Amino acid sequence: MNIRLFAATGLLILSYVAALMVPRLTTDQTVRVTLIVLAVAVFGWFIVEEIRMLRACDELHQRIQLEALAVAFPLSILLIVTLGLLERVLVLPPGDWSFRHIWPVMIMFYFVGMAFARKRYR
Repeated sequence: MNIRLFAATGLLILSYVAALMVPRLTTDQTVRVTLIVLAVAVFGWFIVEEIRMLRACDELHQRIQLEALAVAFPLSILLIVTLGLLERVLVLPPGDWSFRHIWPVMIMFYFVGMAFARKRYR
């Protein structure tokens, strides 16, 4: 992992935790929104660094990444469609099924895709 991607990952984690903690620390709306915008900007930087890293990889690693995303994206869409349809007939508790709670599942889908792709190219 290159140093810029490592730095972006670390700063992403710190800014995300700060954005989660800020409602407990202050009632100032400007501070809250600023920290959230900062966390989103850092996430954008992380994505740019991830793309740079992938462009520097060999073709096999790029193909593995592509296949991981080809698994994760449709599974994520399936999850969102399922939750959307269920919301039409059930009351889903927002504490369990909000966007804040389902994005980690989407990341899990990516790692599932990575496992399948790596197994395929062994």
